[in-house]
Amino acid sequence: MTTKHDTEIDALELPDNLDNPDFLQNWKDWQQHRKEIKKALTPMTARRQLSKLSRMGAALAIQSIDQSIEMGWQGLFPVEEQKTQKVSFTPKSKEPTMYELQKMLEQVTVIWDQQKDNMTWRASDEGKKVKAKYMGLRKKIAAFGE
Repeated sequence: MTTKHDTEIDALELPDNLDNPDFLQNWKDWQQHRKEIKKALTPMTARRQLSKLSRMGAALAIQSIDQSIEMGWQGLFPVEEQKTQKVSFTPKSKEPTMYELQKMLEQVTVIWDQQKDNMTWRASDEGKKVKAKYMGLRKKIAAFGE
């Protein structure tokens, strides 16, 4: 169902530096994500987010949108460095989509690959949590189509 807000947002003109097919697809994914978490964009929010994303440039804007969708966030933030970091693995929506599950699995895999040879880290609570999360995500993805 298309709402008045959807029509106003679709009518917004993209900033010149974001007016490309890759960004447009990510922007549509962002709008869909916001609907799925029941936090639909308002026209004012969309204008301000486009302005913020424009200041980042297309490549970082796309990464920012991807990061926010992957993490289940309702806001857009500068992209964090891909370092060993504590990560919240629980998306904000109750039922993660297959896309969210796959992105979370990719993130957990990156963390695991960076630390897999560090036996102290693997034995730590965080290492055990990452391994358990990896196994749980693999099971959820396998069961998703059932």
